[in-house]
Amino acid sequence: MNRRIHKRGFTFIEILVVIAIILILAAVAVVTFKNLDTTSSHRVVTQEVYSTLTEAHNNSIASTDDSVYGVHFETDLITLFEGDTYNASDSTNKEFVFTGGVYATSSLITNSVDIVFKRLTGFPTATGALHIVRSDGSATSTITIHGTGLIEK
Repeated sequence: MNRRIHKRGFTFIEILVVIAIILILAAVAVVTFKNLDTTSSHRVVTQEVYSTLTEAHNNSIASTDDSVYGVHFETDLITLFEGDTYNASDSTNKEFVFTGGVYATSSLITNSVDIVFKRLTGFPTATGALHIVRSDGSATSTITIHGTGLIEK
């Protein structure tokens, strides 16, 4: 009788193929999650800029604390402030720092870095567009401030 002996297990080539497939899937997942994170950061910053402008507008119309409110813009930071002018050392300022490689540019008609909304009417001191951009240039959002105080994204 001729008996054949069967060895069980995987060959070295089979193991290498499985490892290669796992590495390829891992690389795809890492790239996908990195893009998801930066896309999410872009969305969060855009929403925060819009919300901050809306809060300043609403507070001015309501004459909260008998004052006007405005928003100060920098490349990677926005600040909600109370009063006619921005004072960096004011303790009532609310700052939001941009994260995830996102920055802001503006094409405001007055070339100002501050937008202050008038009491009761909500009319802004500057109008135009704010652009929220991912540093790799793959996404841009525009927020428009109209002369009537309307803020659109």
